[in-house]
Amino acid sequence: MSEQVWKDMFDVNLTGVFNTVRASLPSMVERGEGGSVVLTSSTAGLLGYLNTAHCTAAKHGVIGLLKVLAQELGRTISGSTSGSASGSTRSVRPR
Repeated sequence: MSEQVWKDMFDVNLTGVFNTVRASLPSMVERGEGGSVVLTSSTAGLLGYLNTAHCTAAKHGVIGLLKVLAQELGRTISGSTSGSASGSTRSVRPR
């Protein structure tokens, strides 16, 4: 896999998610009414698949981002990720 293929996957699947969250969270927090952040990953975010290192790493990153957001903002923000292949929904909330 080329470095460009790796970079493109992260730019779309992780950096794009980060930029969207960064753009939407401030107004949600400012309103003080709570809200939901739904980040869509895939089963690649939970498991590893042959020949998908770039996708698997990026999707694991999405789940990691959600877990950190839940801890940092969990009093006002909740979120979940959906594994598209399995159809399951996993909620992440601070302890």
